[in-house]
Amino acid sequence: MRTRNDLSSGWAAWELVYRDASGDYTVTPFSDTLANGSDQLAALNRMSMVDEMGWPKAMQLKIGKRKGKRRIVKKDEHIYLLKCTPKCWRLYFYVRKRQFIYVHAVCKKGDAEDPSDGRIARECYDGRARCQIQPFVYPSN
Repeated sequence: MRTRNDLSSGWAAWELVYRDASGDYTVTPFSDTLANGSDQLAALNRMSMVDEMGWPKAMQLKIGKRKGKRRIVKKDEHIYLLKCTPKCWRLYFYVRKRQFIYVHAVCKKGDAEDPSDGRIARECYDGRARCQIQPFVYPSN
């Protein structure tokens, strides 16, 4: 995994944490999805780049040098999508107080975006009052 060299942006990745059956805040669907998927290094590297750049500078990230397609796209008034192309990951997040709060991760199977992923991300955002947030912990290696 790439090492985040420039910490001066002050921005960091966070994630939603849900209550488990016993009522404790321990369920981390975003981290769990990444940990159980393939090519997770690509997603972690992109997240680290976004942290390093901060907001709104991260919106300048492009896919490829000539294509000019944006790596981060706005899905609705609150939700953004970080594309980890050419790897499979699509990471949904919202922005708040120098925090990128990740709400949904999907390793897509085809080229087309599944609209249900955006709906799931929005439902997570809408239900955030029932959750807590915690810093996203990048694996050490």
